[in-house]
Amino acid sequence: MVSTAAGAKDLVAWIADTTASRPWVVVTTPRGDLTPRFDMKSLVDQLEGVAALALVTTVEATRAMTDVLREREDVFAGAARVYPAGYTPENALKPTPHRVVHPNQDPDRATQRLISDALGIAQDAGVFDEARPQRREAKAIVKAFIGNDRAFVDIEGGGELATLAGELTCQGVPLPWLFSPGQRLKGSYDASSTRFLVDKDLWDSGEYFRGFPKGGVTLGLVTKVDRQRGSLQIHPGHSFTFSRAELSPNPKDRVDLLLAEGEVLPVRVYRNPQGQLAVRMDDIDDDEQIIPPVDFGAGPWLLEDRELVDIGIEPPWVLWRPQSCVFCQ
Repeated sequence: MVSTAAGAKDLVAWIADTTASRPWVVVTTPRGDLTPRFDMKSLVDQLEGVAALALVTTVEATRAMTDVLREREDVFAGAARVYPAGYTPENALKPTPHRVVHPNQDPDRATQRLISDALGIAQDAGVFDEARPQRREAKAIVKAFIGNDRAFVDIEGGGELATLAGELTCQGVPLPWLFSPGQRLKGSYDASSTRFLVDKDLWDSGEYFRGFPKGGVTLGLVTKVDRQRGSLQIHPGHSFTFSRAELSPNPKDRVDLLLAEGEVLPVRVYRNPQGQLAVRMDDIDDDEQIIPPVDFGAGPWLLEDRELVDIGIEPPWVLWRPQSCVFCQ
């Protein structure tokens, strides 16, 4: 808990520690209030061993953080965000977006988004690759999905019920696009957190692209757009960046006006002048044969009439064991 300017500066220094791997979740309280609007117990329960958690309780402390951090990368007035380990205003690391619980609003959705942010940052940082005494190799059977981002799985041989988190599988890809109920998965089980992790080998895209026909057309999921560039995925384990010229020959066109994040569309895979795999969409005919996308167990993970719409994160409410929480006492 941070309530002084000196404590806030210490917190910024801890976040900047390049020897650490776990991200920092920084929650602030609304002005004039010592109580956060986020569900702190859920944060503690679900992020134990994954992220560090700080609660900043005074305007004095948030102002001290703002004095050190870059504008729009600070956090104050009841908002919360996640900072990657090693973040400083000078390097390329960036915090996640602000999450806010408005007055009289149910905190579950914003809290789960914050947890999702932290899990994703921790996954990117290799936190889940670290050896843990409670983790063992395991096989699991998919039982049911909770929204797009959580699934229940049965651990074979032990009878335990565990969660499969989308952020720790393929970030940004709904789990029902990948797996189906009854499917058997290979991975590891962490009994201390009741989490099941799918083997990373499943997302190796090398074999898929080695056998891909030259100039073949398949489907791509648009993941990012700006004025002149965009990114998409043909395989969950591989992202392509494309330019406006690879989308439209008209120099006046803008990528962010022609495409939307979450859109699924036909994409040609080709070799650019440097011999690297690249994608383009400016020369695809309506009658082109579509090479089926990868099937991970639920059928092709991309379909022409399928789009990724943000419907929020349903709280994984049954698996998390209550633990002591200094913020909630």
